[in-house]
Amino acid sequence: MENNLTHSKTLDLTPKIPTTFNVSERFYSLQCEGATSGVPSYFIRLQSCNLCCGGPMGQLLKEGKATWWCDTEPVWRKGTKQSFDEIINDWKEEGIYDRIINGLIHIIWTGGEPTLPRHVRAIFAWNDYINELEPGNRIYNEIETNGTLCPMEGFYHDKTGEFNSPHKKRYIIDQINCSPKLSNTGESADIRINEPSIRQIQRHNNHWFKFVISNEEDIDEIKETYLKPFNIAPNRVIIMPGVSERKHLAERTRFLFEMSKKYGYRAVTRSHILAWDQVTGV
Repeated sequence: MENNLTHSKTLDLTPKIPTTFNVSERFYSLQCEGATSGVPSYFIRLQSCNLCCGGPMGQLLKEGKATWWCDTEPVWRKGTKQSFDEIINDWKEEGIYDRIINGLIHIIWTGGEPTLPRHVRAIFAWNDYINELEPGNRIYNEIETNGTLCPMEGFYHDKTGEFNSPHKKRYIIDQINCSPKLSNTGESADIRINEPSIRQIQRHNNHWFKFVISNEEDIDEIKETYLKPFNIAPNRVIIMPGVSERKHLAERTRFLFEMSKKYGYRAVTRSHILAWDQVTGV
């Protein structure tokens, strides 16, 4: 009897190189949070997240188990596959391609959570693609992460820990904007805190830890949960107000500034809410 296996197709087990992203939204705007606030930036929001701050659609906030809600959740839950070329062509049509290539407009990888493995693989492939297309480019990549996942080596930095090589860009991400979560999200500590991930971020020479605060007790939690255990330098800490509506922004910003004066951490308000309130994609 003839072995049917001789007629079976050979399986190609070689991992496929991504050529698309799962994009929730992307748009040209300004960075409105963190260390580079005010810099013209192109946001690529990638689909899905491993956390849900404030609960699904703010349910924990409504129940009083959280003090703020991830206001981009309705956006990052959706997404479409978009090719590398599609994004590049849109940049050219918008007249911003050259400025992105030269680092005058930052690329902000955000979410959801852009360090989910499928997104990291896509960003790796994107980096190779754009480097072949534009050798010697000065693209400046920022990433917005919750700090709970460990991307592969070479994403934040290479295996030797060498940074800013004058001869070759040895890592993909130029700036890490890590927003570790506090109990005010309603998420449990075992989900929010990942020591290997925090340590990995600290190895990068341009990392920032951004914390959303709603009350003074949050400052104590920041110190006891993150700063002391991980020996995070105070000059790498940014505090922001837990606010998602313009009508509350002025009062929450005044509170933020008082906390900055008292404790010495850099304060950055959420200026996109001042400009656009709850509108996303602008």
